[in-house]
Amino acid sequence: MKKLLASLSAFVIGTSSITSVVACSVPTKQIEVTVTGSDGTKYETKDFDNDIATGKVALTLTKLLEGITYSDSKYSTASKREQQRKFLGTNGLNLSLDNVLKDENLKDNTNGGFAKSYAAARNTNFTNININADVDTFNNGDAPVFLVNRNYNDKNEFVSDTIINDDASAYKGLKTGSLLSDWKKAIGKSDEDATAECGDNATCKEEVQKLKALELKDVKLLGKYNLSKEADGTLAVGENNTPIASGKVNDKFRLYADDSGQKIQFTNTLVYAESESAINTLTMTYDDPGKDMDNYTIKYEGINKMALVFSFRGLVLSSKTDDRKYDQYIFWYEPVGYQFKNEIIPSTNGQDVFSMLGNDFKPQVTIDTAKVG
Repeated sequence: MKKLLASLSAFVIGTSSITSVVACSVPTKQIEVTVTGSDGTKYETKDFDNDIATGKVALTLTKLLEGITYSDSKYSTASKREQQRKFLGTNGLNLSLDNVLKDENLKDNTNGGFAKSYAAARNTNFTNININADVDTFNNGDAPVFLVNRNYNDKNEFVSDTIINDDASAYKGLKTGSLLSDWKKAIGKSDEDATAECGDNATCKEEVQKLKALELKDVKLLGKYNLSKEADGTLAVGENNTPIASGKVNDKFRLYADDSGQKIQFTNTLVYAESESAINTLTMTYDDPGKDMDNYTIKYEGINKMALVFSFRGLVLSSKTDDRKYDQYIFWYEPVGYQFKNEIIPSTNGQDVFSMLGNDFKPQVTIDTAKVG
């Protein structure tokens, strides 16, 4: 039986016999990760990175590999084993190669050769992983922006956040629902354009260059999404002021209230888009260095649902404290990663992290032989 050890930072994966439990004693091999679009276009993993999140493809694969490489024998105590089983849930356990190899629907074209190799005590490795998926594109210039006033009383104590929708309260003609590209044009001017508009007025230049450093650019998305360009101008408040656990943005982007029902919060709500399609196939090459041994390819199909997770970005437009404190902000969302559950996954004691794959999920797996040489 194999014990797979994964390094998130370098995304290096190796295997050893179950008796090797110290990571530094296990030889590791770099995995080559590639992404191929449904139309055959090849992408680099960095094409899926943006300014606020890198390594999104590798982190997604790490989550999948937690399920794929699960085995009872990887855990030294029953409590740790049970904790991991709860974390993966039924769908994650159905990804496990240990369980796949017992499935009567497995298409094993190796006459059991892979099963023997996978169970052997040699230093076998996954060496290549290819994701085939629909690939979508998001440009942050298309993100709808929220214009927000933060209000305080005469003791400078917080009172409420107000989302600005009306023309009379607009900032340079922009309000909630205006796209980030419009805000960039208005307050992200180059030095040349700022001088042309403001002359030597330093205050004016500061105002029209607040977003100067922001870059508008495309980022590739793993999967197909129908993303809205609209913003809901009403603060989303949960029942009995309990923060809303998750908010889907396929129809509109929203801001979500904390337990006061008055203040915007970004930590208790998973803001996400549900994919129309996710991973068509996940194909892994498995290398067995044993004498006269074969290499193998393992292809997973049926991983058909993902959440594209968004995080907020923001900018202070103005802050006044003369008579009464008053702040004005803009907020917008950009994608930061993927997961297979449409709820926030806690850092400890998470459960059922592949729940979006559905109650009847079982992957279709095909194992083939790839002869060396």
